[in-house]
Amino acid sequence: MTRSKRLLPIHKITEHEERQSAQRLTKVHQTLMAEKSRLAELVAYRQSYLEEFKSLQKTDIGIEKLTHMQQFIARLNETIQAQQNIIQRCASELERQRQHWRERHLRTEALSQAIGRFRVHEQEAEDKQSQKILDEIGARMTHSRRR
Repeated sequence: MTRSKRLLPIHKITEHEERQSAQRLTKVHQTLMAEKSRLAELVAYRQSYLEEFKSLQKTDIGIEKLTHMQQFIARLNETIQAQQNIIQRCASELERQRQHWRERHLRTEALSQAIGRFRVHEQEAEDKQSQKILDEIGARMTHSRRR
């Protein structure tokens, strides 16, 4: 069995690992985008609530209601901070998965190139062997005609 053919099963495994890594990368990217979307919703909700709070401050609303609204806005701010932390962790995981995929991709590419080089060398060796056989046949035919 040729070297290129012996490497094919390994190449198939590396391609499979690269595809799996790409799928994980895609999933983490989708998660990050969803978490960013949640953050945008929270920020928009807080902004809306702040506007309502400011408009209610100008009216004759009770202290208890204003205090409740302030507490709710404080909890919203904490939730937004927590969401930002989640996004930072997701972004870190995305970068880790991207690096992992890049390593798998480079391994697959290197193996593909090695197989390609082996095939070229194998073809060259086969061509030389065929030419040698043809030269021997030609030499025999020339030798037998001279007799």
